Amino acid sequence: MKLRCIFFILFFLGIYDLIAQCAVTIAPSGSVNVCNGNSVSLVASGTGNTWLWSPATGLNTTSGSTVSASPSITTTYTVTRTCPDLTTGTASVTVIVNPNPTPTILFNPSTVQCSGTAITFSVPSPQGGATYAWNFGDGTTGSGTSVSHAFAAFGNGNTSFS
Repeated sequence: MKLRCIFFILFFLGIYDLIAQCAVTIAPSGSVNVCNGNSVSLVASGTGNTWLWSPATGLNTTSGSTVSASPSITTTYTVTRTCPDLTTGTASVTVIVNPNPTPTILFNPSTVQCSGTAITFSVPSPQGGATYAWNFGDGTTGSGTSVSHAFAAFGNGNTSFS
């Protein structure tokens, strides 16, 4: 009985050692909370013969230890590593996709103005960490949460914001 118990323990420790050698971890290069349209690099660690990522949706490749993930919806990615002894290890990470913020934009004065009158464009509730770029449609630009611009000509036009 003792011999069986010792054999079982040694066998178990050997299997555990093989499993531990094929461990996989994933380290994102940045936050896994991204805005729609942005990406994050996912880096799997460990040495293996092959790496396979799934699902393929939003990935630049499904093989290799490093991939770029740009999903359009929150997605859990899994990497499977095949080790030299043909055992496998897996790890998963969830990339959370947040909708792009839609800011409120105010302009003052808010009535029709003559050319040359400065108009102030502002974002009353700026998003933390966001940058604001303005294109006034006449070859001039601005940046920040509050900008002023005087249009040289009277008329209708578009001011874009990103």
